[in-house]
Amino acid sequence: MSKQVNNKMVGGFLVTALALLVVGVMIFGSGTFFEKTETRVMHFQGAIKGLTIGSPVLLKGVKVGTVSNIVVNYDPSKLTVDIPVYIALNPSSFSIIGGEAPKTLEAQRKRTKDLIAHGLRAQLQTQSLITGQLVVALDFFPDTPVKLVNPDGPVIEIPTIPSALDQLSDTLKRINLDEIATQTSAVLEGLAKLVNAPELKASLKDLQTIMQKTKSTMSIVESRAQPLADEVVGTVTDTRKLVNQTNERVARLSNSAEAILQKTDNGLGPLVASLNTASNTATDTLLAAKKALEQADNMLGKDSHFRYQINNALEELAAAASSIRDLAAYLERHPEALIEGKK
Repeated sequence: MSKQVNNKMVGGFLVTALALLVVGVMIFGSGTFFEKTETRVMHFQGAIKGLTIGSPVLLKGVKVGTVSNIVVNYDPSKLTVDIPVYIALNPSSFSIIGGEAPKTLEAQRKRTKDLIAHGLRAQLQTQSLITGQLVVALDFFPDTPVKLVNPDGPVIEIPTIPSALDQLSDTLKRINLDEIATQTSAVLEGLAKLVNAPELKASLKDLQTIMQKTKSTMSIVESRAQPLADEVVGTVTDTRKLVNQTNERVARLSNSAEAILQKTDNGLGPLVASLNTASNTATDTLLAAKKALEQADNMLGKDSHFRYQINNALEELAAAASSIRDLAAYLERHPEALIEGKK
């Protein structure tokens, strides 16, 4: 007769095998079991709730490692607690351009110091708002100070900066909420007094009265504005007609005056020429008389009556010639004198 199989032993064996299979897949499937990593340490200020072993380490959003250990260091002499966070960086996640990766610890320390001088910092960031999980984010912040707890320790240290939540918390701590509340209360109290002041109510009532009067005045102005505008338009039209008529009359008068002056100029030329001829003739006569007088001077005495008459005639003739000359010159300058007379 065969021995009965123990079901509990079979079930336990299957569960153990399944667990070993899962662990093997996790270890060997991730590809990190035989992979060499580089360890770095960081000291964050503030709480690190949400950061666990296995949390990803990101460099500009790319996963380059994981959190390998979190330790709580207590110093009884100073009564302080320090929580260093150790991370394991995967060298295969980095590709060195124009060189090779440092192999010794000193070479790695020097390379890390160069990156820190260039601004390499570690910061806690929220991975999920729902779960509250955190990640370690590596990035470059060259304008931030370098704070190291143990720069010459056995593990290379990367400086940290406060998270965005910590920065917001520090900003809120610097705000004096009590003072703001007091000032806000004073402002609200002042507004309440202003709103309930009888002077404000009276001013609003006066303003309403003024608005009603203004509305009535505008209605009156609108009712009278259109007739006034029509009158202005009519006046402008009449003025334009009057100006046009005046321009026509002035044009006709100007044409008449030009015609009269043209006729005057046509008749004035021969007259002036005749006067010039008469003046020249008188001048010639005077010269001839002078010559005759010189010839007769030898025959007539100085006290002769005949000579006296001749002298008077010559003087009158000279005066007549001068008058003719003056008249001709005046008419040349003022031809309108023939129409209007001498002024």
